[in-house]
Amino acid sequence: MKYPIDPTHQYCSAHSSPNSLLLERIEKNTFLYTIDPFNYSGHLQGRILAMFSKMIQPKRILEVGTFTGYATVCLAEGLAEGGTLLSIEINPEIEFLNKEHIEASPKAAQIELIIGDAFEIMPSLESGFDLIFLDGAKRQYEDYYEQGIRLLRSGGYLIIDNVLWKGKIIAGDQDPRTRAMEEFNILVLHDERVENVVLPLCDGMQIVRKI
Repeated sequence: MKYPIDPTHQYCSAHSSPNSLLLERIEKNTFLYTIDPFNYSGHLQGRILAMFSKMIQPKRILEVGTFTGYATVCLAEGLAEGGTLLSIEINPEIEFLNKEHIEASPKAAQIELIIGDAFEIMPSLESGFDLIFLDGAKRQYEDYYEQGIRLLRSGGYLIIDNVLWKGKIIAGDQDPRTRAMEEFNILVLHDERVENVVLPLCDGMQIVRKI
């Protein structure tokens, strides 16, 4: 969720398709077992990710930042038959939750979880991904982005989370993380390899298409 809950958000969430029992369970476990539960995607963003995935029907998805697997399960909903989703999570302490939630997904056989540093793992991956969801360490977004562009097929999509950074960018805050995110947004805007749109949804979602 990671964003202020306003009346517009509440209305949109209430009028979007409801969560599955599995997603409700993931939400409950996230609040029970993690220190910063608001790092999970949440209902509205989860439905958006699932819808994008179903529109694209990707054969290969890469997720950077699994957390407790909420977005993972949502993204997997749109996987093409025989498709795969590779999710990378740096925190080994929540691996038990990742595995429990992923194994309960109807697409469990198509999901692979790797515990490790995406910055070290991404360079070893083969290109050709149809969809990448980036929700890792914010100060490494530029590095993740460059690897993501390399890994995407032409016409593939990169969805980037938190690009409004809790509203701090709009407020003009000058702390290091906010400045880094603003610089990242400018970098993407001027990247001639892609076309992009920034959506004022949740904590800001940027949709990037590789030309």
